[in-house]
Amino acid sequence: MLVEAEGHTVFEHYYHSSLSTSRDVESVTESVMSILVGIALAEGRLGSVDQTLAELLPTYASSMKPGIAATSLRQVLTATAGFAGDTGSAGGDFAASDDWTRAILDGTARPAGEAFGHSDGGAHLLSAILVQATGQSVLSYARAKLFDPLGIKTRPSVERLPAGPDISLYK
Repeated sequence: MLVEAEGHTVFEHYYHSSLSTSRDVESVTESVMSILVGIALAEGRLGSVDQTLAELLPTYASSMKPGIAATSLRQVLTATAGFAGDTGSAGGDFAASDDWTRAILDGTARPAGEAFGHSDGGAHLLSAILVQATGQSVLSYARAKLFDPLGIKTRPSVERLPAGPDISLYK
């Protein structure tokens, strides 16, 4: 944990790590991705939160189930898209797939809009959407539009990428 005020460190403590250790930030990712989506909306790179997954991910549109194709960006952002959860349900283990985007899109557990349900897949799908909209990696976009302007140091960083056919969506 590092707290800075007016350019001075006022508190610094590392729990089971050090300054040079990279950490998985878990659910903070959803907040950062939502901010980046907001920035992309403000810049006109995304049209609206009511755009559908079929519109936002045209490479996958022809093979999406109708309910998935009609799922809105708003539903992905609010965890009401119906994606499989993180606890071993069908589709929840998308990272084991060669095509993360396809696995997330195929791994729905319930109809969109029916209920809130946390799924790490939603944040990863937002990544593919942002890459499609901005033409750059999410890390590059985040550095340019969020982290660097706020003085948040992100170098060095760990940027794990999926393998397989959808790798271009994450670069």
